[in-house]
Amino acid sequence: MGAGAPAGRSAGPGSGHPYRAAPVPTQLKVSGINLFSAGEHLDAPGLESLTLSDPRNGCYRKLLLRDNRLAGIVLYGDTADGQWYFELLQQQTALDELIPMLPFGRAYCIRDTEAPGTAEEPREMAV
Repeated sequence: MGAGAPAGRSAGPGSGHPYRAAPVPTQLKVSGINLFSAGEHLDAPGLESLTLSDPRNGCYRKLLLRDNRLAGIVLYGDTADGQWYFELLQQQTALDELIPMLPFGRAYCIRDTEAPGTAEEPREMAV
């Protein structure tokens, strides 16, 4: 068994358990520019792309979905919701009702599901 493989399970040829890479989030700040990325980032067959571009406020969001679940995240500028999106990706949460508001972030998605006065105020974005 290879080093790092869980006891009793090995990954690789002949093991019967193919290796599957877990998504890893990456957050960078280069020359004052915030960038967050996790999962897939290129359009591909079977993926639906949701994109929000707000050049005036320096914000870009690209969310890739497969079967109404997050498959990839790219945030440029405003990365505050990066961890929330990553949790949705890791948990493979069904996003059916959230999809129309998903590019606008957590505050827009949770305000209808929480008790009055507990949701964050949405940040203003020009679309």
